[in-house]
Amino acid sequence: MTRTGSRNSMIKFKNQTWLALACWILIIRTFVWIYLKSIGGLGLGNGNDSNYYHLAATGEVDVFTSAWPIVLRGLSQAGLYDRDLVSLVLFIIASVLLPVLFLKIIDGNSTPLKKDAKWISVFLILTYPTIFFFSLDLYRDIVIYTLSVISFLLAKSIIETRYTFRRILLASIYVVVSYVCFLFRDYFGVAIISTLVTFYLYANSSKYFKSWVIVYFTCLILLLLSGALDQLLIYRGVDGFEQGGATFGIGLYGKDPLTFLALFLLSFFYQMFGLYLVNFPTVFAFFSESIFFIFALVYVVKNRAYMDSHSKYLMVFFVTYSTIWVLGNDNLGTAVRLRVPSYLAIYAIAFIIQYRKNNLIRTPN
Repeated sequence: MTRTGSRNSMIKFKNQTWLALACWILIIRTFVWIYLKSIGGLGLGNGNDSNYYHLAATGEVDVFTSAWPIVLRGLSQAGLYDRDLVSLVLFIIASVLLPVLFLKIIDGNSTPLKKDAKWISVFLILTYPTIFFFSLDLYRDIVIYTLSVISFLLAKSIIETRYTFRRILLASIYVVVSYVCFLFRDYFGVAIISTLVTFYLYANSSKYFKSWVIVYFTCLILLLLSGALDQLLIYRGVDGFEQGGATFGIGLYGKDPLTFLALFLLSFFYQMFGLYLVNFPTVFAFFSESIFFIFALVYVVKNRAYMDSHSKYLMVFFVTYSTIWVLGNDNLGTAVRLRVPSYLAIYAIAFIIQYRKNNLIRTPN
C-alpha cells in the first residue's frame, strides 16, 4: 500500500471511529434517559416547575408565568398534548438539533473546523449534564437553549452577509426571535436584542479591552445609582434568596457602590465558575461543567486577538446576559441552568479562536 493510501485509510478509520463513538454516546444517552424516566428522574426532571407546566397544560392551573405553559395548553386543547411525548421531543431536540445548530455556529465560511474539532463540539453538547437533565421532563430550558443558539446563528449570518436586503431580512427575523425569547424568559430576550445593538459599538473598539472593562463597571455603578437595577435586586432579596440548598445569602439591594461591586463579583465567581462547593451536586457541577468552562474562558481572554466579528458578538452576549442573570439570582442550583447559554457562547468563541490561531488569522487593529 502506498503512503497516500495508508494515510487515507487512517483518516477513514479515524472518521469511522468518531462516528461509532458518537452513535454509542447517543445510544447510552437514550437508555439512561429511558431509565431515569422510568424511575421518576433525578429531581430536576420532575420538580415543581415541570409539575406546574403539566397542570397548566391540562387546565388545572390558569396562571401563566411565560409562553411555555401557554404553548402546552395550546397543544392540549388541540388534542396533541402528552407529557411523555413532549419530554421525548425535548430530548430529541437536546440530542440532535442542538448539537447540529451549535456546529453550524462555529463551522462556517470563516471558520471551517477540522473534523476532530467538529466532533468535540458535538460531544460537548451530548455530554453536557445540565442539558441532559432538563430534557427529562417539561422544562422550558431546552427550548431556551435552542433559541439562544438560533439567535447566535442569525447574528452570524447578519454579520457575514454583504447584501443590505438580506441583512435587513435577517435582522427582522432576529428581532422576532428576540421577542420569542422574551416571552419564554424576559431578561433573556432583553439580552438577545441588546447584544446586537451593543455589538456594533464594541466591534470597532474591541482592541481597547481594558477600557471596556472600566466602562462596564462604570455602567454598573451608574445603573445602580439611577435605580435601573432595583427590580432585579429586589427580586434577589435583601439577603439573597430565602430558600435553596445552594443559596449564597448575598443581597445586592441597598448597598453602596463599592460594597455592591465587591458582592457582585463574589456572586459572579460563585455562580459562573461554580466556586461554591457545599454538597455533592455542587461538586459534581464544578468538575463536570465549570472546570471546562474556566479553561475555555482563560483561553479566550489570552487569545482574544484572534477573535473575529462573530466572536465579538458572542462575547457581548456573554457579558450582557451573564450580568443580568447573575444580578437577579442567588442560588447555584438555578445558576447551573441559567448559565448554559453563557457557557455555550464562550465555548463557541474558543472553537473559532482555535481555528484562527492555528491558521494565524489575527484580527486587524
